[in-house]
Amino acid sequence: MLYLETALIMIGEKRVCHTAQTIFLLLTVAVLYYSAGQVIAHTEFHSPRMVLTARENVDDSAYEQTFRGDDLYIWPNWHAEIPKHFGEMGKLPTRRVLEHNIALGDWTSGQPYYTEFLTQIGHPNPMRDLVEKPNVYIMSNSAYILDFLRLHYSEKIDLAEAGQINNVTAYRVTTRK
Repeated sequence: MLYLETALIMIGEKRVCHTAQTIFLLLTVAVLYYSAGQVIAHTEFHSPRMVLTARENVDDSAYEQTFRGDDLYIWPNWHAEIPKHFGEMGKLPTRRVLEHNIALGDWTSGQPYYTEFLTQIGHPNPMRDLVEKPNVYIMSNSAYILDFLRLHYSEKIDLAEAGQINNVTAYRVTTRK
């Protein structure tokens, strides 16, 4: 009788162990599917592009309106617009695009080389230039930008539409009397 009870206990333990292993396996499969599986399923693969040709035959005509004199366009969503536009062509932005279109804020802001670059293009303080110069534009009329300008420059500041660049509206600072 003792032998039979021991055998039944062992069979029960094996079933519990087998059930636990099955549940663990299913959980592992689910975790892998919803993590790595989704990344793989939504990844786009492109043919390799030569870095040596990334600056050749670049079509920057979508930003041609920005190339006048020392006009400057400040983009709050720069990465979502300019690098994306050129990345779809497998190219890098041209020098003239970079000299006339900058990010509102970026990890490069305040870096010595970027500060020198802003001085070279004639806009060492782009936000002040946005308020003081007629040829500097902001590519958004977000409330936080307007709040910043009013807080730091004048309560009478407003933003007025000044055209479109690659289907994005440009705004110029105006001052109420």
